[in-house]
Amino acid sequence: MSFPHYDFYKASGVDWLGVIPGHWDVVPLKRNIAFLTSGSRGWADHYSEDGAIFIRIGNLTRDRSSLDLRNVQRVAVPEGIEGERTKVEPGDILFSITAYLGSVAVVPESIGLAYVSQHVALVRLKRGVILPEWIAYLALSSVGKTYLEAQGYGGTKVQLSLEDISRLPIVCPPLSEQVAIVSFLDRETAKIDALVEEQQRLIDLLNEKRQATISRAISKGLNPLLANKTSGTAIYGPVPDTWVVLRLRFVVGKIESGTSVNSIDIPAPENAIGILKTSSVYSGEFDYTENKAVLDDEISRVSCPVKSGALIVSRMNTPDLVGAAGLSLYDRPNIYLPDRLWQVHIKGMSPEFVDYWTKSEIYRYQIKMACAGTSSSMQNISQDQFLNLYITRPPISEQNSIVQYLESTVAEIKALMDNATDAVALLQERRAALISAAVTGKIDVRDALTRNAEAA
Repeated sequence: MSFPHYDFYKASGVDWLGVIPGHWDVVPLKRNIAFLTSGSRGWADHYSEDGAIFIRIGNLTRDRSSLDLRNVQRVAVPEGIEGERTKVEPGDILFSITAYLGSVAVVPESIGLAYVSQHVALVRLKRGVILPEWIAYLALSSVGKTYLEAQGYGGTKVQLSLEDISRLPIVCPPLSEQVAIVSFLDRETAKIDALVEEQQRLIDLLNEKRQATISRAISKGLNPLLANKTSGTAIYGPVPDTWVVLRLRFVVGKIESGTSVNSIDIPAPENAIGILKTSSVYSGEFDYTENKAVLDDEISRVSCPVKSGALIVSRMNTPDLVGAAGLSLYDRPNIYLPDRLWQVHIKGMSPEFVDYWTKSEIYRYQIKMACAGTSSSMQNISQDQFLNLYITRPPISEQNSIVQYLESTVAEIKALMDNATDAVALLQERRAALISAAVTGKIDVRDALTRNAEAA
């Protein structure tokens, strides 16, 4: 779909904004602010099972202007003026001022009693001049993102000040035009979001298929006509006659771990010393490029370089990622393990088969059971717990056949997932470009609503 341009443009006075429609203005947000604040420190002491909604950064999404309230913290509001100052009202605009700078949301009419955390800025506009939704779309546009990211200050923790928020350049058309453009963007982005959701569902289904394919192959084999026997464990049920179910400890030669050292969060240059991140196994495949460059005066402390044929396993992580593993295919003499990762050496089995086993539903179930009762946010599995997991051991020739089958089948599924992921990326790029073009006046969408209404 193509859109016309405005008849007349003028210089905006902002280098990275360029020209704007001749009847639009550019003003700092502060000219339209009635009230500006951020949350108070110390409210974590007042968390409760019920009470008011406590809006945190996680409730502000990066590319949407709506609050995500699927996971909310409740708070018993402390007495005093701080509660009144940080209470939100419908139509308020919320900005993240730490972490993901510039994430934004407009408070809906249905919010009820809610307050902002210290990491969230609250902007309340003067009435009848500019729409909150217009500001939100501007913040999500390339103009808003460029400005907010440029203002971030600090070292390891980048943040924005309230003054930074107040100076956000606002491209300001007449109010009636704001209404038309916001309505257009609401409709068009909803269409794009529906297509994205459809692709995400496809990715989820393909991921489930991949995991089910792996689980079936490593627990039942490839030939459903083979005679079965009891495995002796409830988690596996019957297994082929020639298979053995045993504790992992009987097929592990040794487990090594490294040392956590001071580093900088950039990958180590070629031939330099790097320390692995736990994210090196997040995808289920080992990615040695997920490392950090070790500081020169810490190099003498590193230990345990990455070895070929070893499983790299995350021993401590969030519930979904503890136990995540990937197989190292090559020696990496300059890349070392931290203490949160194990290097597991396999004996008497195909390392590739064991690697696929760590991608199975049965493996994840056992990890979950081993970690039961530990922290809900960060979990740890001990070596003894890990070695007590049950694994199937087919004859080595059958292990190799299963690995060959899974390499081919999983690659086909992954190709479909990659196609869907690429489609999502293109849709999101189109969404971002459409928002930026509309709110900066690069396209004129005022008649698009009328044309669509007539077509309907």
